[in-house]
Amino acid sequence: MRDEAENSRTAAGDTGAEAEFPFLEGGAFPTREDLEAVLSLSGKERLLEILNAPDPVELVAQMPVLDVFLTIKDLGLADAVELIGLAAPEQIIHFLDLDLWKKDRLQQEGIVAWLEMLEACGGGKLRQILEAADPELVLAVLGKCLLIKKEENREEDQGKKEGEKGFTLDRIYYVEFRDPSRASLLTRILKDINQYDPSYYQDLLDRLYWSLPAEEEEAALRWRKGRLADQGFPDFTESLEIYRYLPPESRREPGPPPIALEASSWVPPGYLERAGQGSFLFEAAGRALTEEQIGRIKNEMVHLANQVLVAMGADPGEPEAIRTSTVRAFQTLDLGLRHLSGEDPDRAARTLESLPVFRIFQTGFSLGLDLQFKAEALFKKTGWFGAWEGRKEWLDSPYREIIQALLLKHPLYFDPAAAGNYRPFRTLVELSEVEGKLHSLEVLGRIFSRWPGYSAPEINALRRRPLYFPGSILALLLTGLARWILTEEAIPKPLTVPELEGIGPRLLDPARSAAWLATLQTQGVLESREEEEVLRAWLTLARDRLAEEIGRIPPAHRLDPRYVSLLLVER
Repeated sequence: MRDEAENSRTAAGDTGAEAEFPFLEGGAFPTREDLEAVLSLSGKERLLEILNAPDPVELVAQMPVLDVFLTIKDLGLADAVELIGLAAPEQIIHFLDLDLWKKDRLQQEGIVAWLEMLEACGGGKLRQILEAADPELVLAVLGKCLLIKKEENREEDQGKKEGEKGFTLDRIYYVEFRDPSRASLLTRILKDINQYDPSYYQDLLDRLYWSLPAEEEEAALRWRKGRLADQGFPDFTESLEIYRYLPPESRREPGPPPIALEASSWVPPGYLERAGQGSFLFEAAGRALTEEQIGRIKNEMVHLANQVLVAMGADPGEPEAIRTSTVRAFQTLDLGLRHLSGEDPDRAARTLESLPVFRIFQTGFSLGLDLQFKAEALFKKTGWFGAWEGRKEWLDSPYREIIQALLLKHPLYFDPAAAGNYRPFRTLVELSEVEGKLHSLEVLGRIFSRWPGYSAPEINALRRRPLYFPGSILALLLTGLARWILTEEAIPKPLTVPELEGIGPRLLDPARSAAWLATLQTQGVLESREEEEVLRAWLTLARDRLAEEIGRIPPAHRLDPRYVSLLLVER
């Protein structure tokens, strides 16, 4: 494609510097607007725009490496030959860093696929990569595909046919292919290398013969980590710094100043722009910030997303992992920015001027940790829940899932509509909602701790009794109400099967619940208006769940204990 562009310019009369440096020709060098337009596209549309550019080689050279790589992954290697052919050797080495490794090991399948594509590019592209790559990477890659043997004793080997010894071009080094099905491809590559530079070929096979594959791979990995660091991918330990807890009193402190953007020509990658659409960050940045400030913020966002990806233990060569980490970075950053600004976009813009992005992210993450600490205090330390053996197992949905999400290494929000049911917190409303649930549990535990029959030891004893269903908080409350209706005892003593007859409609009667609450107030179980409101809310939830469970059973029918999970019934 570049040859076609050069031929057209030569035919038009370009000479001298203009012919040698096509970007000097008016309109050939990609402008910032050109880059942003290309980066706003994806897949085949992006490739078509690149191929139709005045100088596609220069355009690809100016694109962020990760964006070019994601384009290749979107297209698939087989359909990305033209794009790979336009990329510079240094860019392709970065592609290999991203795509050939899984964790800390080279993958033979990926190696073969890239060798096929580089050969298909023609124009000596593969030789360019061999010349530009560090020798350790070349040896590690070829060592995954080839086994080199050397003719040490010609007399002993004299009786063997050439085919038995392996493939050779010099009758000194013999090559065995670790995967015979790839022999044709690798043979063509070796012949091409030898034809281009026989000395390099001899030296390459000599080094392969004497090298230790594990050592070469380890050395190649060190080079790879250095290049990834240059591309903004930190090591694992460094990436964890973004998850450091910030106490509430330090979240509004100035902290370290934002890092100035070194290159004013830097263009934010397309995947960042797509992930940030509709974010509070972009809304705030568009209020009063300069283009230079916005560029600095987006540059910091790229590094932040990379830190999230590494901290997740994800593979930087997986497009979905890149997109997921970028979205998560925006979500948690938005949360911190909303908190620091009171959700005022103008105040948020001023916050972005004075604080680096990673510190705002730390604030957002710390808001989730605040809730985690409260959950741990509730269930792992003191109080009724801390002494209750049932703990989370007896929690009703969604409380059980909320606590499970908070007690993960990185606290998350329970969202039944999300993939896996868990995701990062996005809004202050979600934080407030979960905090309210924790407070409701804390108040209920305080009530239970002084309620006869509801102490932690007494409830724990119920777990050892033969019941139709394991208990839950709602079942404890409804069983206590049922026992009070039947015997005027406000304790969660399990019902017998005969006692189930006719109890359903009486439990669903709000007047009986109100009368029970009044009794509990008289007995001193409820000590404040807040405790009464909390217990009333729990009872309302219990009655609603019971109505769903027994709503289709005619009132005249006795409840079948095998299908009633919201009452404790003796088996």
